[in-house]
Amino acid sequence: MSTPLIKLIYAVYMLLFTVTIGCENLTDNRVAPGLNNGEASKRGFGKSTEFPVGREFTLPAGITLQSDTIPAFDKFECDCKKGEACERGSGGLVKVCLNFQNSTQGPITVTLPLGLIFVSITEEVQNGLLIKVETFEVPADGYLSIGLNLYCLNAVRDVPSPYDKFVLGPVTENAEIAELARLIEGKDLGAAESKIAIQNAVWDITDRDGLTKEIREELARLP
Repeated sequence: MSTPLIKLIYAVYMLLFTVTIGCENLTDNRVAPGLNNGEASKRGFGKSTEFPVGREFTLPAGITLQSDTIPAFDKFECDCKKGEACERGSGGLVKVCLNFQNSTQGPITVTLPLGLIFVSITEEVQNGLLIKVETFEVPADGYLSIGLNLYCLNAVRDVPSPYDKFVLGPVTENAEIAELARLIEGKDLGAAESKIAIQNAVWDITDRDGLTKEIREELARLP
């Protein structure tokens, strides 16, 4: 299949998902189906409205975000305006604009770990998952803006608009997410078919009954 055709299929997939996805009216006192089988590691996944759990993540000393909340990516507002040159990550249903400030006199390397969750401040909007490690350098006494692509952790929620906000969450220790990361190790995560297959695998974990034999075989066939 040619690369332009694959990209077109992926674009249509994303458009159809954005148009058809529904938002359920979730309330704080609702039993969260995303926590089926009592799996606490799935808080914030699927229909769960709880804050995700996992290993705490903190930025390096000297590095701060320019605001308390992280905006969803807006190509007209995010300082990341160099297209692919400043875009990182894989996925795309959830995409955020990270604006880092370095208050020291030397450059600082920032590493965002695999499994880092970006938590929507509203229960109607999808949480995002970073599926691979991202490392970059923030210049001395300067700023760096990154457009970060993420996978959706909540199939039933709305795709973020440019007005939505997120906060840095924990690094998930969910065993199935860890297995998924192993299954896609070394794969081309920029390929359109990879993004579709990985997003479906994430939803198998978060909104369905877990990774299936079929999705494992599909992931194994990825380039």
